Amino acid sequence: MFYVPSFICGTLIGGSIAYVFLRKFASNGLLAQMQAKLGSRTYHDTGSILSDALTIAALGAILFVVIEVAADVFGLEAPLWDTLAYLAPAVSAAAGVIYYIAKKVKKTNAKTA
Repeated sequence: MFYVPSFICGTLIGGSIAYVFLRKFASNGLLAQMQAKLGSRTYHDTGSILSDALTIAALGAILFVVIEVAADVFGLEAPLWDTLAYLAPAVSAAAGVIYYIAKKVKKTNAKTA
């Protein structure tokens, strides 16, 4: 049973990192340039501040699973690990809200300037 939890954690971590890179490449136009160079159809990003904030908040669910699985695999039974597992989604959600508010304020200040 060691392989299955490790595989799940590796898949979640790798998929999350790939998603973040693809979102960043799409938002700055690099993904469309790479697709055009390869001769394939290009897809332009229609992302928004809200979708970025939700991505940050969703990272908390992945962190929760990773911490819980890692604690089970390595036999970490201290109450600290349960606290960290449940704290990760809350911190990620708070970071998403802060990101959303900060970007909205910056956007409205840029419009009025």
